[in-house]
Amino acid sequence: MNNRLLVEDPYVNLAPGAVNYGANAIRSVISTAALLGLLVIAFLMVLV
Repeated sequence: MNNRLLVEDPYVNLAPGAVNYGANAIRSVISTAALLGLLVIAFLMVLV
């Protein structure tokens, strides 16, 4: 995203980058868990 700024002053974008990385990781974990949950529910519905 801000590669030029990141190269010029890494410490300015270090914290926001870490926050964005954490938020993206949390979002991906939540979406993955939701997809797995939907698959499990569909599988149980098929079994029952």
